[in-house]
Amino acid sequence: MESTSDTTKVIDYVKEQFFGHYLEGLKEFVRIPSLAPLYDPKWQENGHLYRQCDHLESFAKAQNIKGCTITPIKDAGRSPFLIVNVEPSDPANTNCVLLYGHMDKQPFGEGWVTDPCDPVIKDGKMWGRGSVDDGYAFFSAVLAIKACQENGLSHPRCVITIEGSEEGEIDDLLYYIQSYKHLMGHPNMVICLDAGASSTDCLSITSTLRGYLDFDVKVRVADNNMHSGIASGICPNPFHIMMTLLQRLQDFKTQQLIDELQVQIPEHRIHECHSIANKLPLLSKSLPMLDQVKSQGYKEGVSKEEENYALIINNSWRPSLSVTGFEGLPPFEKAGNVIYKELKMRCSLRLPPGLTAKAAAEIVRGKLTEKRDDETYNAQIDVIIGEGGNGFDAPKLPDLIHDKFNASHKSVFGDENLPMFIGCGGSIPFMEVFEQNFPGTQFLLTGCGFLDCNAHSANENLDLDYCRKLTTVVSLLLSKM
Repeated sequence: MESTSDTTKVIDYVKEQFFGHYLEGLKEFVRIPSLAPLYDPKWQENGHLYRQCDHLESFAKAQNIKGCTITPIKDAGRSPFLIVNVEPSDPANTNCVLLYGHMDKQPFGEGWVTDPCDPVIKDGKMWGRGSVDDGYAFFSAVLAIKACQENGLSHPRCVITIEGSEEGEIDDLLYYIQSYKHLMGHPNMVICLDAGASSTDCLSITSTLRGYLDFDVKVRVADNNMHSGIASGICPNPFHIMMTLLQRLQDFKTQQLIDELQVQIPEHRIHECHSIANKLPLLSKSLPMLDQVKSQGYKEGVSKEEENYALIINNSWRPSLSVTGFEGLPPFEKAGNVIYKELKMRCSLRLPPGLTAKAAAEIVRGKLTEKRDDETYNAQIDVIIGEGGNGFDAPKLPDLIHDKFNASHKSVFGDENLPMFIGCGGSIPFMEVFEQNFPGTQFLLTGCGFLDCNAHSANENLDLDYCRKLTTVVSLLLSKM
């Protein structure tokens, strides 16, 4: 039975270790430019992902965790994969917890105040690519287990899995889980440490994830570019056709997408969103929007709570369409008076939980290729479906696990601050892999990804004290499993 003094020991131990060797390990993680294979075609030649895997392996070995087996896997043509197996403190304990993270990173991009591979600590945060997405995950998992052992607390079998291609396709993860499932067993809980956070007062537990569908649209109207003075009014403009096609999917005035892409939102999720809306500050205030720009939940006379509820519903349960790339139009300095023969745009469609990427692809293709000559003038329209992934609606935690998690959380954040269950607008396609390969498993998705953490963009940062608290809660939860 865990006592108050045991809890205090774990809290103190994590704090001491976190701001010591933990940060040193994470700093080295940031220094290694281990971009995902999707963004680094020469990843096998430059070896950055392999170096990152070696770094994590060395860090784990240095902790001298009892009953620990470390298995780095580098199968030919596959990104590296790391499995850390820790035997239960009591052989009679048959529980198994899988803790997930990844070692690959997004590309750097422009706009960094500091070098993205230089881990700078400032204002209580670590700045650098991979700090919050999600370099901390591995080190938090290792420290959580070590804290149990060093302070005489029990823990179940723990399996840490760190993949090398999360920021891209899921093929490698699927391959490794199916090929090396014998090293992982069948966990009764998966703790994913690659999710978001909404408040520094408590942990956020991701209850839902949106799916996604990427697709390209190409519109061609001529064999050659044409003088706009000569051809306009005669030949339709492919840009105008593009906009017309988008309006088949979305009402530009209301910003709502068509009914076919919507789902029925469960009543308990509606209640959950209302509850969160009353606790959180307006979500739009956490984004770098211009002061005068209104949120997509704004309506004249609507309260802040109602606006926030609309934003939460929009971000977690409604589809949204973003144009992420455009080809065929030149920059201003090269822009002549021309109607261009062909334009191409890339779109990212976020899908509500329950609408599969396959179903969405059929809807999108059908809508965009439907013949309406009064709108598209029989132009050549090609729709190229790209990557896609399904959303996730987490099963309700059993009362026993829920109570253990709440008790662990209270020890760190206080009795008055309960964990917050909230949907995430992003997509984590690998959750479907875990769901399919480990049926009946419980899922706990949490993390440090605040809206202003800048994951995937310049000036990525990790709130260190919040990360320390998350690590402590995970350690205390493991001690109760």
